[in-house]
Amino acid sequence: TSFTVRAVIQLFMNIYLKEAHDHTRDLRFRDVVNATRHINAGMKTALHLTSLHPQHRIQLENFDIVLYSWLHLVFLLLKLAQTETDRGEVFHLVEHTRKLGVKSSSGDSLLHLAVNSSSALR
Repeated sequence: TSFTVRAVIQLFMNIYLKEAHDHTRDLRFRDVVNATRHINAGMKTALHLTSLHPQHRIQLENFDIVLYSWLHLVFLLLKLAQTETDRGEVFHLVEHTRKLGVKSSSGDSLLHLAVNSSSALR
C-alpha cells in the first residue's frame, strides 16, 4: 500500500539524515535498491489498475504517493551510489520505470514530478 511505501521511504530518509549528522553509514545502497525493485515490480500492474474506469480519487492519489516515494528512493540511490556499477544499476532501475510511461494522476511525467515543489518529503 502507499502507506507502507511512504513509511519505508520516511525510515530510509531519517537514517540518511541521521548519517549526515553523525557521519555513520547505516543505510546501505543494496537495501534501497531492493525497495526500489519491489516498487518497480508492481508499477506495471498499478498503471493498469489506474486506467480502469470508474476511477476513484483515492486510488489515483495513492498511486501518486507511490510515484513520489519512488522518486525519493531514486534520490537516495544517487546519494548512496559509490561506483560506476552502482550508478549503472540506478540507471537501469529508472529506465525501467521511464519506459512504462508512468504519469501522475494530473498527467505529469517522472521528470515533471522530480522538479515539482510538491514532491518534497513530508
